[in-house]
Amino acid sequence: MVGAVWVGSIELWCDAIIAIMFCGIAVRAIASLLRSEWTDPDVVAVDCTLRHAIAVVGEHHCANEIATRIEVLGADPVITNVSEVVKCGGGQGRCSRNIA
Repeated sequence: MVGAVWVGSIELWCDAIIAIMFCGIAVRAIASLLRSEWTDPDVVAVDCTLRHAIAVVGEHHCANEIATRIEVLGADPVITNVSEVVKCGGGQGRCSRNIA
């Protein structure tokens, strides 16, 4: 699969992947590359209409913040982990990566 090879090469030098494609396609493209929630890059899928930015991998790290920042393009951030949704503070961490 060309897509998986391409994503794999990006994984070697980045902290985050913003995939402008439907969520299911992004999941299939990266699934075999995922190793650990602590070392995998954050992945945000943005649908091709720029309507939704979905944190797919790394929600407890920076993916939610990245999805929120993509809101400037008009995309609604889709946040699905419970600690962010109900603000209970039970998340495993906060974004410490430089995603300016």
